[in-house]
Amino acid sequence: MFDHMDGTRAHHLVDSIGTLPNERAGLLRMVRDCHRLAGWVESQRLQAVAALDRMADVSASHEVAAAGRTSRYEGERVVERSSVVGSMPELGAALAEGAVNVRHVDAAASVLRRAEPAQRARLATRSKQWARAASSLSVGEFQRFVEKELRDVQGDDGVARFEQQRRDARLKMWTDPATGMVMGRFALDPENGAALMSAVRNCVESLFHDRQPDTCPTYPVERQEHLQALALMSLVRGEGSGVGRPEIIVVIDYETMRNGLHPESRVEATDDVQVPVETVRRKACEGDIIPVVLGSEGEALDVGRRSRLATAAQRRALRAMFRTCWIPACDVPFDKCTVHHLRPWEVGGDTDLRNLRPACTRHHHDLHEGGWLVETDGWWTTITLPDGTIWRTGPPAAEAA
Repeated sequence: MFDHMDGTRAHHLVDSIGTLPNERAGLLRMVRDCHRLAGWVESQRLQAVAALDRMADVSASHEVAAAGRTSRYEGERVVERSSVVGSMPELGAALAEGAVNVRHVDAAASVLRRAEPAQRARLATRSKQWARAASSLSVGEFQRFVEKELRDVQGDDGVARFEQQRRDARLKMWTDPATGMVMGRFALDPENGAALMSAVRNCVESLFHDRQPDTCPTYPVERQEHLQALALMSLVRGEGSGVGRPEIIVVIDYETMRNGLHPESRVEATDDVQVPVETVRRKACEGDIIPVVLGSEGEALDVGRRSRLATAAQRRALRAMFRTCWIPACDVPFDKCTVHHLRPWEVGGDTDLRNLRPACTRHHHDLHEGGWLVETDGWWTTITLPDGTIWRTGPPAAEAA
């Protein structure tokens, strides 16, 4: 199937990581070997799971979950991964070699799950191309790659799928007997889902920008989830009505906006939701979606016709030009970044577009408190790290080239 690393080589890897080195090169080699071994072990597990699934009358997810002492949901994910690498053997081989990781496989699974059977069969013939892409791209970049592949085989710009998503909207609520907490699970079509996320985000910003309740957890991710829960209940009670209308920003190139999808189309919405071009056109006319149209050099041609408060307009323009955190090789999406002043505001830096970049929480901290030095020349920037490492970044079109 896709086992490209034999047992002998796996044993060699186990031996190589048996002792912790005391120098940098050895430690880096050990990390790489652990990564390769983990990929091989995962590929072996997926082969076993696939065989189990073929033997059972029903999905083996329950047995897989019990064997791994995990949830039924995680068991289903493992079974789905085994199906993906079974239908795309080259992607499975890349996993076995340690060239990709399970998150690449999960990205592929998320696309294949949404494809119709005939579309899934067409995508399976792209196994070599997907393996090559996954081996050279980060998980975030690979996710965008496979999403484009799905749009290409759908052919109708995803309109039929979008209509099915609207029919598949669900909300389930229950009380957990162990904790007494009210639990829930919902599924919304991209348009309504983006509106909900935007409304909650606006409410969090309005209610908790300057102060946070004493109930907040210490861990940042849990703290954000707690604030989002409080914001949602504020909206339910009608207390968040003054936070402004939910705003969905769609970054789209001029040719696609005018004539529809083409091989180089770029259509990206807030929070990475997938919105058909026809929906963008329709909702833009109604003012519910703000299209940010790009020219051939990646520059923002139009940032919408709603409120032009400087910070909002600049953020829209930056969202059009930067998919992720501006720091090289960082995959944190733009919508989870802070807009950073290259020349700090407190020392006279202007709030103009060329002085602003999206930075994730970790890199924003590094830029302010990590001793990083940033020099600018128009859209070009040079970042010097404390250890002497130098990164150079350019304008959006140069970065994409």
